[in-house]
Amino acid sequence: MRARFLSFPVLVSLLLIPSQAVFSQGLSLSLLGGISRDSRTKTENFWKMGLNLGAHAFVSLPGITIGGRIAYHSWAADGEGQLKEVQQSTLVSSNITSTEGSLSVIEIVPSLRFAILNPPVGARLDLQIGAGMFLISSSTVTISGTFTTGTSTGSGTVTLTSGSLTGFGPQVALPLSLAGMIEIVPIYTAYTAGGDWYNHYALNAGFKFGI
Repeated sequence: MRARFLSFPVLVSLLLIPSQAVFSQGLSLSLLGGISRDSRTKTENFWKMGLNLGAHAFVSLPGITIGGRIAYHSWAADGEGQLKEVQQSTLVSSNITSTEGSLSVIEIVPSLRFAILNPPVGARLDLQIGAGMFLISSSTVTISGTFTTGTSTGSGTVTLTSGSLTGFGPQVALPLSLAGMIEIVPIYTAYTAGGDWYNHYALNAGFKFGI
């Protein structure tokens, strides 16, 4: 019984060695927020400019920096763009009074970073490349107003159904670190879901913490 008790501190020390090794290599965590824009291949204004929140976590190892990004995007529906997309063959004109509905995307993207500019002090610029999974969810979109189709004009509501998709694709970013504390990140993402290609742009800024 005494031998087992004496071995417990040794076991704890062995378990802590890998964690200490990772931390000694430099673990950084960034908490970010900013604007983003979903950009479909068929129309550029399907959804309005929106907001996103995210986090980056990276570990610096000899010769390489590995980690990833997780983020949440939310965009409100653009009524004009939605109508052009779904009724462009019959819709002549419209006077939209209200639009409801939104699209959200959760992205989980394992990534690598390569230093482009890394002076001893000041700014650091990296190239961040990754590929991951995108969980897409759209609510029901309702567009109310007055619509003209052919020779008919009337008031009413156009309803577009909701849905969920899972996509996969690449992501490229250029994280700029200032004074080791502030991170500014322009990001471009492309992914395929349901047989179609989607892409979105984001500009994030936030605080970077070194552990």
